[in-house]
Amino acid sequence: MAYDTPSATADAGSISPFRIEIPDFNLERMQALLRLTPIAGASFENSPPDGKRDLSVPREWLAQAKQTWETTFGWRAHEAHLNTFAHFKAAIPLSRSTTRLSIHFAALFSRSPLATPLVLLYGWPGSFVEFLPLLARLCEKYPGPATLPYHVIVLSLPGFVFSDAFPADRHRGNEDVARGAHHGGALRRLRRLVAELLPSAEARGGGGGGWTRVR
Repeated sequence: MAYDTPSATADAGSISPFRIEIPDFNLERMQALLRLTPIAGASFENSPPDGKRDLSVPREWLAQAKQTWETTFGWRAHEAHLNTFAHFKAAIPLSRSTTRLSIHFAALFSRSPLATPLVLLYGWPGSFVEFLPLLARLCEKYPGPATLPYHVIVLSLPGFVFSDAFPADRHRGNEDVARGAHHGGALRRLRRLVAELLPSAEARGGGGGGWTRVR
């Protein structure tokens, strides 16, 4: 993809290209678990006569989903689609520690000097995949980095998808996340990464947990 050249302000030593390649063993294990996992018998909670979903995941839906994953879902096709986008890993150091978190992100980098920086963040329990249709639309509308009016990065938050989780040395709640207090300020380093990749970036977003501004 032609949109894969980061800003010159980025620390090239801590950022590297990344390709999604799930080992065959993991896929085979997933298929074995699907085959060996039975669907629970019908009950009022999972098969209510009114069809409501407030007491349980509907048994019929779960059985259909299991069958789809066993017989028709092909991960490699989805993996190939994901790899049509540019992916990277960035090493984020933790304060007063030799530990570094490997943070994944997908990106579209413009070559226009007037490009507007955008940072897209998802909520729980989401993933970067939610934003890929938007990246695809941008690529369709602006067929080349010279015409793309935005720099866009989509971060995988710590502990999600291909990003490392924080050390399991203590509980970390919403206030820790909001204040960037994780392990001596790792999220501040995440913000620094955004600043390196997208100078003067400002992100605003909202979801079920409220509104956020990162600058």
